Amino acid sequence: MEKISHDINTLLDTFGIEPVDESAVLTNWMAAEYTLSPAQNQLLREIHTQFCKQGDEWNEEELKIKFLGFLFFIAEIEEVHKIQTFYERPLSCDINNVSLSVKCDCMVAMPKGKGAPKVPYFFLQEFKKQKGDKNDPEGQMFAAMLIAQAKNKDDKPIYGAWLVGNQWRFTTLEGKQYVYSAYYDATKWTDLLGIVYRLRKLKDLILNR
Repeated sequence: MEKISHDINTLLDTFGIEPVDESAVLTNWMAAEYTLSPAQNQLLREIHTQFCKQGDEWNEEELKIKFLGFLFFIAEIEEVHKIQTFYERPLSCDINNVSLSVKCDCMVAMPKGKGAPKVPYFFLQEFKKQKGDKNDPEGQMFAAMLIAQAKNKDDKPIYGAWLVGNQWRFTTLEGKQYVYSAYYDATKWTDLLGIVYRLRKLKDLILNR
């Protein structure tokens, strides 16, 4: 069984995926607008202030605990027995004689049993960029999306996001087409609201698959 790197260009070429400029699914996702409650707005303001002051000093685990977890909480993405958020979960699959495996920084999936991921829908891969690093968070995320597509076998879109520092990009994989959004800067309040709205929209997209 062949194993390949998680380089995004290698993955696109190996599995015949075409990057496209636009997608109705992504456009609909990115257009989501909501209203936060006063308590949610206050909490988001507080973590935004902390992120702007200290985010550059956090490692990847600190980013999850001090920032990402709160964003998912404010987004109210979870639904009992239907949607759950998981962190640091392994995922693997053999696709066309190519072995893919990845540890997912964050996965949104339908749970099974006492809370193991069963049907994955969304992946977020985050990376604290350091000088000279060659890690590819987009490639890690995309490998997870390919595995989910192969496992789900339902021809439904797979959703993703990758971030480096404060820069986010949202993505969809539909069949053999891959598309990504413009950048969202989490240090900017309006962009951070947009990030929370996109995460909240995932709930609707998943429940209405």
